[in-house]
Amino acid sequence: MIVADTNLLAYLLVPGEFTDSAEAVRLADPEWIAPSLWRSEFCNVVSLYVRFRGMSEPDAIEVIEAAERIMGAHECTVSSPTILRAALRFNIAAYDAEFVALAEERGLRLVTNDRVLLQRTPTISILPDDFLKQL
Repeated sequence: MIVADTNLLAYLLVPGEFTDSAEAVRLADPEWIAPSLWRSEFCNVVSLYVRFRGMSEPDAIEVIEAAERIMGAHECTVSSPTILRAALRFNIAAYDAEFVALAEERGLRLVTNDRVLLQRTPTISILPDDFLKQL
C-alpha cells in the first residue's frame, strides 16, 4: 500500500511523459490511498487540461470518474492538527502536508514526482521509479 499524490493519479489516467511509470507503480502496488483532498486537487488538474491542453469536457469527466473508481473507497482523513504540524515541521504547504502526514501516520511511502516534497521529506516521499527499484 502507498499514499498516492494527486499527480501520480493524473499521470496514470492522462497519457503523458510519466504515464508508464505511474502504470508500473499501480501494477506493482495496486493499493493506493490518499486524503480526501485528492478530489479537489484532481479536479483542478483535470480542469487545467481542459482549459490549456485541449482535453474535452466529456473526456475530463471520464477521467474524473475513473479516478473516483480507483480512489473513492480509499480516502482517508488526517486530523487538522496533524496536518498543521507536518506543514510546519517540513516547511511545506498544508495541502501537501495532508499527503505527507497520512503517509507518516500509516508508515507508508508517499509516491510523488513533486521535487519539493522529495527534498523536504526524503524518508517519506519517493519518486515512482525509485519506489519500483525498492520492490
